[in-house]
Amino acid sequence: MSNATFDKQATQQVFIQSDDSSVLTKFKDIPSYKRVLLIENIIDDISVQTVEEIKKYAEVVNIPKLDVIKGSNSLLLGLTNVVKELKGANLTIFVHILKNEYLSLAFDFWSDPNVEIATYMELVDGIVTEFPATAYRLMSK
Repeated sequence: MSNATFDKQATQQVFIQSDDSSVLTKFKDIPSYKRVLLIENIIDDISVQTVEEIKKYAEVVNIPKLDVIKGSNSLLLGLTNVVKELKGANLTIFVHILKNEYLSLAFDFWSDPNVEIATYMELVDGIVTEFPATAYRLMSK
């Protein structure tokens, strides 16, 4: 990464993502890299102690979309406290993985990926999608 001068980027940000805190720790001394903790398991709640532990390893957290809005059988049930706790600790929050397929969209989003993206963008700092053209089209309006 140093040979490619990624550690000296001034105009673009470099994100290092891992679900392993020891990997993220290796990049702690390079302030130009943003360390992203990938959380793949769905959680409804997060404690202050857990958030403080996360802050030791990462500046950004990438969580599943059901960690933001609880859902069941393609219906949305309400917000979790996960975003509130992470934002309260000054962490940047990304949500993954947004898709365009009908089966991945809750009925509450009217099966429209644009509505889903717009909803999550109101709640978190960034999204991870498998359909960047959809996000680009929505963001460029």
